[in-house]
Amino acid sequence: MTDKERNIHEIEPWELKKAPRQPQDSVADDSNLKSIIRHSFREPILPEDSIFAEIAGQRYQVVDIGSQGLGITTPDKSRLQTETSYEFKLYIGENSLVFMAKIAHISPCDESGQYHCGVKIIDMSRDIELKLQQFLLEHHAKLFTEKNK
Repeated sequence: MTDKERNIHEIEPWELKKAPRQPQDSVADDSNLKSIIRHSFREPILPEDSIFAEIAGQRYQVVDIGSQGLGITTPDKSRLQTETSYEFKLYIGENSLVFMAKIAHISPCDESGQYHCGVKIIDMSRDIELKLQQFLLEHHAKLFTEKNK
């Protein structure tokens, strides 16, 4: 299923559906910043979550996740190339989800020498999409329940 075929809002029920958005052809200035709402977001992965990604036989730590992509870390920025598509295997506990994604950016994380890679999902089956949706719903509830304690 491609981006155009996917109904992104269907798998993000906690987002504001009727929130105002900046028109695509306009320029943001201080007077309208409050009306700009981010279209999507990724939630942090908790230390106790057992989630990692595998790309071309290499294992990567997943640091955040959302319905449209995820963030991973790598010690070597030359392992992955931006704007390149890869088959991803996302391991969530006992489940493995396979989909196509591309590396949107590679940025230095911190002083550790690690790099953060932003990953955009570009193609996934409906079955995998539903499994990811279920995880996101459960993870979201868990994340915000723990933060409220």
